[in-house]
Amino acid sequence: MAKRQSSGGKIPEDVRPTFDTVSKMVDDFCRQHLNDEYAVLCRTLTEQLARKRPSPLLSGKLNTWACAIIRTIESSLLSSPLLYTVCLGAV
Repeated sequence: MAKRQSSGGKIPEDVRPTFDTVSKMVDDFCRQHLNDEYAVLCRTLTEQLARKRPSPLLSGKLNTWACAIIRTIESSLLSSPLLYTVCLGAV
């Protein structure tokens, strides 16, 4: 699994525990079923959601957020053949 790459933004302290939990769920899923490129893209999206004020991660179920993050990245990649080729090495 790729190292956890951070975009450099600071995650607010009130969101940190939720962010850590959702990130772990997403990372675990990517490790088991996807690849490093998915993990990095999902991590970036999770960080963006955590920094948003107010953070939407603080409402709703954490497993729903993890699933939505993965699905959003998957949908983006599948709808963009160029991005799909670059990120996943498709021919």
